[in-house]
Amino acid sequence: MAATARVVENLGVAAYLGAAHLVSDPVLLTAAASILTVEARHQTVLNILNGGSAIPSAFDIPFNPSEVLAVASPFISGCDVGVVANPTLSITNTGTVAPGTALTFSSTAINGSVDASTLFCQMMFGNSSFSLALPFNQCVVPPGTNGPVAVYVTSDDQPLENNIRDQATVNLIAGPTMAYIDTVVEDLGTIARTGSSSGSSSSSSSSSGSSSSDSSSSALSSDSSSSTATASISLGTSTSTTTISPADASSIIASAASASATASGSASAAATGTDSAAPAATSAANNSAAGSTQDVQTPGGPNLYTGPSGDGTLQILGWSNVAPASA
Repeated sequence: MAATARVVENLGVAAYLGAAHLVSDPVLLTAAASILTVEARHQTVLNILNGGSAIPSAFDIPFNPSEVLAVASPFISGCDVGVVANPTLSITNTGTVAPGTALTFSSTAINGSVDASTLFCQMMFGNSSFSLALPFNQCVVPPGTNGPVAVYVTSDDQPLENNIRDQATVNLIAGPTMAYIDTVVEDLGTIARTGSSSGSSSSSSSSSGSSSSDSSSSALSSDSSSSTATASISLGTSTSTTTISPADASSIIASAASASATASGSASAAATGTDSAAPAATSAANNSAAGSTQDVQTPGGPNLYTGPSGDGTLQILGWSNVAPASA
């Protein structure tokens, strides 16, 4: 379901981008732009949930209305929007598509009456000004590809422009169709899909509320000869393990040491402050004894106490009414 949602949300982004130059009313254009930003945020979340990069490129790929319908056709039926859709193109590869994968296709427009050796596949990337044109039977995903790729089939090898206003579609045979090349995986996506983070959190919560018969332990190990460190939290017979980098392990250890040092320093400072403030507090106690009985009696209520602070360095006004200034 998430994979289908990813296609639909990406299509929404492409549709709004491609239609922007067709909208002349500034009010409608602003409204469409506000929807586009939401579509883009949806796309980011779905990229992560599907194991891809949150934002794989700085630019997205725009589609014209016919191209939008070419991708949307498998999801809808019985709707006449007055726009002729491009012939639908499908990638028939089984398994994960990655750099080096030779793509194979099916389309009603590619049949026995068309010589496939005369066709070309065009791969459009978000950060590219033009598509990459390859022979139809040698449509191999190039190295370094990451993120969504729009794939077209054309009758010539003239690259298509990524500028939808100037894109020449006369020789378009079928498509586009979308391929998602997820070579850079976000750590957040790994956690969201495996549930390792929620498992650790659950173990921690259960640990705090468990009876004395339950055992809870936490271990952090790091090996200088390996490239990873492993943090594990176990509760009874349940164990959740997350692999982290040595840098993350060092950061955790440093944070723990810093927190410990801060706590020790705060305790020492509090003890010193108490000792030094004791004489002053004793001398101020007689002056503030009467007022101290007017401290807050109800949680959330006003503090009515007025007088010197505990160490005698401040004069506390408390809650008081100030007479309005005379005109």
